[in-house]
Amino acid sequence: MVSHHQSFRLPQNSPPHSPEPEPDLTIPTLEEAIIQVAEASVQKVKSLAKNSEVSDDPKSVRTHWNRVISWMTSESYRLKSISEQVRNGYIRDAEERLQERLAREAKARRLEEERLAKEAEEEARRLEEERLAKEAELLRIKEAEAKAQADAEAQAAAEAEAQQALTQGESSSAIPMILHALKEIKQDQKEIKQDQNELRARMDKQDALNENIQNMFAMLLQRLPQPPNP
Repeated sequence: MVSHHQSFRLPQNSPPHSPEPEPDLTIPTLEEAIIQVAEASVQKVKSLAKNSEVSDDPKSVRTHWNRVISWMTSESYRLKSISEQVRNGYIRDAEERLQERLAREAKARRLEEERLAKEAEEEARRLEEERLAKEAELLRIKEAEAKAQADAEAQAAAEAEAQQALTQGESSSAIPMILHALKEIKQDQKEIKQDQNELRARMDKQDALNENIQNMFAMLLQRLPQPPNP
């Protein structure tokens, strides 16, 4: 007689118990869910048609139909939920893309404004430096003209004195010195006049260059795209 308290022992070489697979918690996409529902619906309709052919019990067939309808209703709600998630995700992504685009445009406008402000500041500084340089050139020209006028007056006085000495018949040794001084004065006047012409030509060239640069800068500002309205 076998005792009821005999212990049950597992075989020594029994394979280890394998853990149950974890359920797949990933949410399918809307396209995947539609395909799954369509395939499952085909299988259920086939099963329903098969059971209807082999079963003579109308109640059993009706129960099967109700289960299929209930399942399809549940799946339709599930598809609706996935569709709403897709729509909400699309709206959220669109809002994020819009915010990123607005941030990029704002940054681009800020950088463009900073660049234009820097160019305007550099242009103003360059014009100020050119104005000061032009004033210095004008001052040098005025000083050269004043010197030329003084030299001309000195030359006129020396010529008058020399002419008076020649008229009176004097043979003073001062006459050669006066003539030499007149020669040097004429040479200085020639050099001063040449310097004045060079200064005026250089200033005219600089004025033309400044005008061209200002015109190009104005054309550049006109070609820049207008910032979009906020």
